[in-house]
Amino acid sequence: MDEVGLIAHFLIDRLHAVQHRCTPFGLAQPRRGKGDYRWFTRLHGVGNRHLVKSRVGVIAGTLVLLAGIVLVVRLIDAPTDLNVNDTIGPRRNVIGSPEAPNVIVEFSDFQCPACAAVDRDFRGFIEEFGSSVSFEYRHFTLPQHANALPSAYAAEAAGNQGKFWEAHNWLFDNQSVWEDETTSAEYFYAQFGSSLGLDEERFVKDYNSDEVRQKVADDTFAASRLRLDSTPTFFINGKKQVGGINREGLIKLLGLTVTTPVSTPELSPTVVQTDDVSQAP
Repeated sequence: MDEVGLIAHFLIDRLHAVQHRCTPFGLAQPRRGKGDYRWFTRLHGVGNRHLVKSRVGVIAGTLVLLAGIVLVVRLIDAPTDLNVNDTIGPRRNVIGSPEAPNVIVEFSDFQCPACAAVDRDFRGFIEEFGSSVSFEYRHFTLPQHANALPSAYAAEAAGNQGKFWEAHNWLFDNQSVWEDETTSAEYFYAQFGSSLGLDEERFVKDYNSDEVRQKVADDTFAASRLRLDSTPTFFINGKKQVGGINREGLIKLLGLTVTTPVSTPELSPTVVQTDDVSQAP
């Protein structure tokens, strides 16, 4: 059993203890809501009610501490060189040359400001070196971004009609337009679906489908297995790169021939604001 399994096992055991053995007296019945402690205080005095609550607080605090320790260990232990496809499965949403010797896989979030900034640089890079590079996009939707999942669904729904990259570009280019809106399939279709020539009925159906949602969930779960904690994160020929990387850095890393010298800044990633980044399929 790995460390996460041990934490889960401990959590279940402690919850069982809170429900069935809230004190050292070995109480036999679970709590039942607002009146949980009434019968106990009648037998043992009102003060013991606070003792029970304090024990529950200690257990909760211990669990949070253990979960934090496990997360730190996992991140320190995270691999930097690996075969990403062993984790993410068959390739999809690829531009450039699929058979190119240089493979870049990005885990990104359409609502992440750093991702939008990096995307503008990468588009120019792919236009220039597309014959030598294969670039693949994967979703890593961060929980602090309310429209991360809806925008990912919209891109995948457009992708089912061969327009993933057009939707991808619109979402990043217009991030400030939709990031604070109440979104839906109909909203995104009105924003870009019609102009891209998408079939509205199919787009709405795909957006709400289990197939599209599973694709997004699978990507985010893969990000968890790869122990990622921020966006954007790249795997460049299997080597992990967190945050933005400028054009010159990519050219040097991939051993490409320079054509037009242009300097672009490196950017800080957006960090996940949660203790658990996993999204199991």
